[in-house]
Amino acid sequence: MKPTKRKAFNFLRSYFDVYNKLQNDADKLQFLDAVINKSFLNQDPKELKFPVDLAYDSQINAIDSS
Repeated sequence: MKPTKRKAFNFLRSYFDVYNKLQNDADKLQFLDAVINKSFLNQDPKELKFPVDLAYDSQINAIDSS
């Protein structure tokens, strides 16, 4: 993976709100990994579990526009 030149990204309140709706730490970590990898590596997540996939999909427009 080639990292982007990006040095930072905004962690929006909506990410935090969705993160807090996830039920367990494994799902929360998978969501955060997906957001971070998309932001810094432009890497789309693969094989997210159902609740995480739903959470990520709900935020993809915000992630892409930031």
